Amino acid sequence: MRIRYFFQVLLISTIISCSNQKDSNSNYRLTSVLDGILIEEFDSTGYEIPLYNYNNKIFTEGKRFTYSYDFKKTDSSYFFKLTNEDWELVPANEVDSITVFTVSLTVIPLLNQTNEGQTLVSYKFNTEPTFSMTGVIENEANIWVHPPRNALFKILELNPFPYVKYPLKVGNKWNWKLSIGDHWADKRWKLWQGRITNKFSYEIIDQSKIETQFGLINCYEIFSSAQSELGKTSLRTWFNDELGFVKLEYINIDNSSLTLYLTDVKELDDPFKTM
Repeated sequence: MRIRYFFQVLLISTIISCSNQKDSNSNYRLTSVLDGILIEEFDSTGYEIPLYNYNNKIFTEGKRFTYSYDFKKTDSSYFFKLTNEDWELVPANEVDSITVFTVSLTVIPLLNQTNEGQTLVSYKFNTEPTFSMTGVIENEANIWVHPPRNALFKILELNPFPYVKYPLKVGNKWNWKLSIGDHWADKRWKLWQGRITNKFSYEIIDQSKIETQFGLINCYEIFSSAQSELGKTSLRTWFNDELGFVKLEYINIDNSSLTLYLTDVKELDDPFKTM
């Protein structure tokens, strides 16, 4: 998996950069990795419960979050579809039965965690039986999410990742950074060789009620930007403390925009059958 490098860095960082934070009502410490993201480090091993899942409040086991999307480039709207070996954009007025309209994130219940500090999740398109695996981090200190990064969504690797730090308060700011390899390059947006470093800044800029698929709900609006030798990108998210990220507005490295809208949240009886 393409996330293997990240997990290796995460494990090394865990060993060398432990914090002294500890919750007196739990059996874990919060450990700083990747320039400030906090994960749970447990005092012992061999638990019969998923270590990084049991205290999640949003990304709970078996829950599926479904997003629709809107992609714009040069003032035109597109969707995309998968081909035999790749993918291609589809103008919004030329969609067909194999056009991808939604992407869903499902939280996977597993007893043996292999992704240090992360809850395993899958991403799946509405047109495909297959899915990709990655992770999210959720605890009392922060929530951090790998975005979907297959096909068109591969472009999101160069944007800020969805990320909130507690406490949620207008004016709060935080930063982190990520090394990105050239396997994320694509001639349709940007080519480069070797590794580049994206530096991210985040700020909670507003708290208000917004209209969503779930009605009028209270959200924190978070603006984030990324800077590297390739240029600038940004992400504006609306975060609800029960539903998570309900809207995500990306401005990409090629000045295109991609907006994700949360349209459905469902508790699955058997997430392995519907991932």
